[in-house]
Amino acid sequence: EQESFLQQTTFGFRYIWQHKPLLGMQTAFFAFNFLAGFSLILLPPLILARTGSNELILSSTQSAAGVGALVGGILMSLWGGPKRRVHGVFLSLAFAGLCGIALLGVAQNTAVWAIAAFMNLIAIPIMNGSNQAIWQSKVPPQLQGRVFATRRLIAQITFPAAMLIAGPLADRWLEPAMQPDGALAPILGWLVGTGSGAGIGRARRSCQQRGRYQLGRARRIVGRHRELGPRDERQRARHVLRHASGPAAPEKEC
Repeated sequence: EQESFLQQTTFGFRYIWQHKPLLGMQTAFFAFNFLAGFSLILLPPLILARTGSNELILSSTQSAAGVGALVGGILMSLWGGPKRRVHGVFLSLAFAGLCGIALLGVAQNTAVWAIAAFMNLIAIPIMNGSNQAIWQSKVPPQLQGRVFATRRLIAQITFPAAMLIAGPLADRWLEPAMQPDGALAPILGWLVGTGSGAGIGRARRSCQQRGRYQLGRARRIVGRHRELGPRDERQRARHVLRHASGPAAPEKEC
């Protein structure tokens, strides 16, 4: 029976919802991309506010991030990532959040900004490569177009939302609250400092804390179900062989 347009449109959502380990992975990326987008849009004003609009320091930090992404891509190409892909995803997410986003928020000098930016971006190729390998091994080829389109939609729709929220939140609430006489200065001034840029630093720190919670929650969802690892890749290979030799048996849910 031919599916209706609505059924075809929502197929990817239904498939991800029914496969709980994939849902857990997608939840983690949804949260991480939102918080990363929030942090990304606030990084230039953070550095410019704390350095007296020094473009050289900002460009140096962003260059360090680019070098980190390049090194991470080369490392992933040569190494191939962890044997258990799910570990590559969650450990890279944790590393990028703790050593990248959080450190960029509390740092107050060029060297630490550059190191944090490098460490943040070096983990991204490993995370994305491991994640892509899992999805390709878990989703049958004939379904990947619709499922992957939905996956991308869920992950990337967070960036526009983060950009809409980040500016007003930092300008109207966090920056005034982190001035020397602000409401949050006595509580958080020791961590991110006070004055220009401190409120943005606090926002980035909050992103890391929220991301750590979402990461743990998504990891528990995956952990309650079958592990996403080499065993699943072998099962996927057997499915392909069965499909090539005759009618495939119904695929079990995750």
